[in-house]
Amino acid sequence: MDAQSLSSALSVFARQSGRQLLYTPDLTQGRRAPALHETLPPELALSRLLRSSGLTFRQTPSGAFLLIAPRDRGGRTHTTSS
Repeated sequence: MDAQSLSSALSVFARQSGRQLLYTPDLTQGRRAPALHETLPPELALSRLLRSSGLTFRQTPSGAFLLIAPRDRGGRTHTTSS
């Protein structure tokens, strides 16, 4: 996958991995994902896509990946389904 907007890269990732991603569209706005040209396990691939975005993720009991924003000044995290 070539370098592209994070939103586009996550769509490709979800399609290729068969995994559901949970996040709000504003979470990815203005962020970019690096090129990824290797076959990796889903957790590692997502970790690399998010590396420079400031976002992290955790896996839910159902196997979906929940993207997590850095804490804002109020101590909240923004994590809802897209």
